[in-house]
Amino acid sequence: MYASQEARDADIATLGVASPGDLRSRLMASTELFDREVSDLPDDKWETVIERTPGKPAFSARSTVLMRVREVEIHHADLGVGYTAADWPAVFSTLVIDSMRKRDWPTPFQVLARDLAQTRSYRRGRAHLDRDRHSVGHCVVADRTRRRQHPDRRPRRAA
Repeated sequence: MYASQEARDADIATLGVASPGDLRSRLMASTELFDREVSDLPDDKWETVIERTPGKPAFSARSTVLMRVREVEIHHADLGVGYTAADWPAVFSTLVIDSMRKRDWPTPFQVLARDLAQTRSYRRGRAHLDRDRHSVGHCVVADRTRRRQHPDRRPRRAA
């Protein structure tokens, strides 16, 4: 997807100072290209292995669809236009939390997904679902020694 980590970093830096119009144009062009490529991909190519940058972890072409959804939702919340993680659909929040199972976590921690009424504990890359804990509102990330609420995960007030 990128020729090198340096090329990826340069692309991100360029986009970081781009105008809103340029960002919109780039988003629309990449969305159209992605849609066309996904629509045209033959069934036997979905398991093709792709590297984001050479030498980094590889993934299947099939994974790019969910990667694209994550990129759009997460970076939409980064834009400072009133859309935050609290606005993510429950299905997307579940996707993000579930995708964390694939990583190796050196320090155990918990994610309390209050709006999903679930708690997940992560240990050495394995997530454990604890359906006995229920709450409503927003996500809280906690480690073994203390619980802390991320400042961007405040509950929304009813209108």
